[in-house]
Amino acid sequence: MADTISVSIIITFAAELLFSLALPILALVIWKKKEGTELRPAWISAAAYFVFGMVLEQLINAAVLGTGSSAVSAFLLGHPWLYAVYGGLSAGILEETARFLVYRTWAAKTLLRSASASAGSSASWCWASRCSLRS
Repeated sequence: MADTISVSIIITFAAELLFSLALPILALVIWKKKEGTELRPAWISAAAYFVFGMVLEQLINAAVLGTGSSAVSAFLLGHPWLYAVYGGLSAGILEETARFLVYRTWAAKTLLRSASASAGSSASWCWASRCSLRS
């Protein structure tokens, strides 16, 4: 018998997609209409998050953890609490570095509260879409 995916799993994935992608984009569009702000800070910070959180983090994890055969990866994988600390620190440092660089180079020049708010909301949108892409 072939493996099938139950309807409840498909509905759950569809709901997750709706809440993690469509809802934040809708919130940004409503923010734009209500406040009259541009969405460029949101898209710039989303791109920075993607580069730092999805690309660079995976490269660093591949270098540090590798295939699990190095001494460092064996040690980290042998101590779950240390592995969790490493994962949290690597994600946090890279993502906050991306946010800092966006604020420092672009959002700080605009000096608008709305630019900072929309840049922060896109980081949460990317985090939610990252979680849905990994599941």
